[in-house]
Amino acid sequence: MKKLNVLLTCWFLLAGIPFSLNAQDIGKSWEFNTDGDLEGIQLSNSFINATVRDGVLKASVATKNPYLSSAAFSINAADYGFVQIRVKMKGATKGEFMWYNDAGQWGKYVFTTSPDTLFQMINIPVYRYAQWTGKITQILRLSFDPEVGSQVVLDYIRIMHGYMPQIDKFIPFRTVFLENDSIPLFALFENPGDTAGHLFSKLILPEGASLVSGSMETDHGSLFETVDTVIWKVAFDTIGEFKVRMQLFSDRDTVERSLSLTITDKTWKQKDFLLSAWSPPYAWYGPPYQDTVFEYYKDAHFDNLLWVRDDDALMEKVHQFGFKYFLDVFSIFGNELLRAPDKTVPPPLPEDKLQILHRQIEKYKDDPSLLGYFICDEPEEEAFENIRTSLTQYESSTRRSWSSLTCTVIMTVGTNMWRTSCRQPASNCLVMTIIFLKMIRTANIISRTLSFSENMPLPMISRFAISFRPSAPTVLHNRLTLTGEHPRKGNTGGWSIHP
Repeated sequence: MKKLNVLLTCWFLLAGIPFSLNAQDIGKSWEFNTDGDLEGIQLSNSFINATVRDGVLKASVATKNPYLSSAAFSINAADYGFVQIRVKMKGATKGEFMWYNDAGQWGKYVFTTSPDTLFQMINIPVYRYAQWTGKITQILRLSFDPEVGSQVVLDYIRIMHGYMPQIDKFIPFRTVFLENDSIPLFALFENPGDTAGHLFSKLILPEGASLVSGSMETDHGSLFETVDTVIWKVAFDTIGEFKVRMQLFSDRDTVERSLSLTITDKTWKQKDFLLSAWSPPYAWYGPPYQDTVFEYYKDAHFDNLLWVRDDDALMEKVHQFGFKYFLDVFSIFGNELLRAPDKTVPPPLPEDKLQILHRQIEKYKDDPSLLGYFICDEPEEEAFENIRTSLTQYESSTRRSWSSLTCTVIMTVGTNMWRTSCRQPASNCLVMTIIFLKMIRTANIISRTLSFSENMPLPMISRFAISFRPSAPTVLHNRLTLTGEHPRKGNTGGWSIHP
């Protein structure tokens, strides 16, 4: 590390950029480098089994709303303007940092966190707050909302001054990476410290990759309370697994992020892009069904309806206004059988209801306005077996395989899968989707596969539709969008993307 610092110092000198011996100065910190020493940190009763060992503080979460506070100390607020916390906490999505000053005032900063199980860095710009003044005398409260039963691991808390390089994002603007294709990469750079700092970045490509546009090295100048973004285009001359690295330098610090890309020579193109709002126009009206409701929907430029019931009067309006639609078969079976909202395995689909499903498929399968079938909304994993049974019914009723069937399955990934599943991170929602897709593939319903960046083969039907509410996980939304572009938003507030 010392050699790297010398090399970096030499580069900054040659570039004529002034530098200091330290990018950050630490005024007060809790490092937990001595086994058994909590360094004055006091834990609330929501924590149990607290230990300090191997450079971290670990504590189990017994009840909701755990927090910690510090013993009294004293530092000048004017000398140190940001707080840095390195911690991992399963399931947490937000937190609060509160402090006291010597005038008896308290300040509060609310931040968001990632609910995964990895270490994350939290940077708090306390210098922006009027209550960060005089002498700071205590961390009044540092709280998170992790899962009960999980373990919080705290590496350190530091009250600091200076600047620091940070790569906020380093992502591709593609989901499928094709051989010899031009793949856009995007990075966002920031200095979250309390003073300006000169930053410099370097893109490092593996063997087999070439730069199509952009620069391998970028001088970002002096950054403070602003961000800098860079876009490159790269190409790979062969298939396989590749790692692309990004380094960001200051005169003393280096941070790095990397991307793992699976380059393939196989791809597919979506047959249609189906744009729709979440609720059909008649959802909260009728019968009788009013023309004005359908006109309002049509005026918003929606041509597709996400679900339509087996109702002759309703179908007459659908055809009158030229809509295409998904037939609602979810209502045949209901919540318990196709969603399992209580996360218990439901009973098998009754034969009489499967016969109703068969009759509805026969009734509508030759309608040119039929896009597909609305099967379920926000299913839990326990319902997947029943979903497979219903899919098999479509195949047997139409006497065609799903690989050629011109209809669409809709599975909605929204608030239910996000919140009731212990607030799982978006990556877990993606895993649930993969489990679902692999499960229906085992029924010989799916024949085509496609390798995504998660290095997992995803079976695809002719059109696999996932409808997103605005609150749905962004990561899952982005990973399932082939072009990397966001779908448009209708004025009724719903998202729908159909890769």
